[in-house]
Amino acid sequence: MLVSDLELIQAQSWIRAKYNVTDISHEFWESGYYGTCVLIPSTLPILDVFRVHYEDTAMQRDGLFIDLAFNDKTVRICCTHLESLVANPPKRPSQLATAAKFMHQADASILGGDLNAIESFDKTLHSDNNLKDAYLETGGIEDAESGMTWGQMAATRERNKFGLSRMDKLMFCGALEVEHFDTFGIDVVIEDEDVGRRMMAEDGLEKPWVTDHLGVRGDFRLVTSPTPVKL
Repeated sequence: MLVSDLELIQAQSWIRAKYNVTDISHEFWESGYYGTCVLIPSTLPILDVFRVHYEDTAMQRDGLFIDLAFNDKTVRICCTHLESLVANPPKRPSQLATAAKFMHQADASILGGDLNAIESFDKTLHSDNNLKDAYLETGGIEDAESGMTWGQMAATRERNKFGLSRMDKLMFCGALEVEHFDTFGIDVVIEDEDVGRRMMAEDGLEKPWVTDHLGVRGDFRLVTSPTPVKL
């Protein structure tokens, strides 16, 4: 998110009516320029919200954690944006390991976000940290085009250079089962035609897509409750 995104979010009456927002300013972002933010349905009981700033980062990345109460269990949600690009030594393994440490401290945890999984070691970061990958757990095949979340709506030159990749993931641990996983947002374009034409000309886009990523979503079930709770 940028600060302008936070302002746009807060300006929406339907968001103000139905959601709590973790961040209304950039005060707790390590970077003064961009950061993460989560919308939490106002019907959910929030126990805690905290950030963990990754020690090994050149891009001011962190994990944003929300603890929610379900029956007598704490379900911890983590939104994160791992380090982009290739680094030597790599930074993403250390970052996900830090997030996983906090995930394993709760009864059940789900992590989601742009994990920038662009190198071979990224394929095993979930198992390296005793986490499960929702896409794989629901029958997804690694390297299958159907699982890719980046590139379909990227600039043509970038797609030709880097190809498609599964950058965006949902990982989980603890007393959870994943029942469904899919992607969404393909081919969504901005509505302002003038801005759209400018984007296509300046960025080399085939269409004025709102993002170069697909979203990921999953249905999870808390399995240790007397009555199963769907998340």
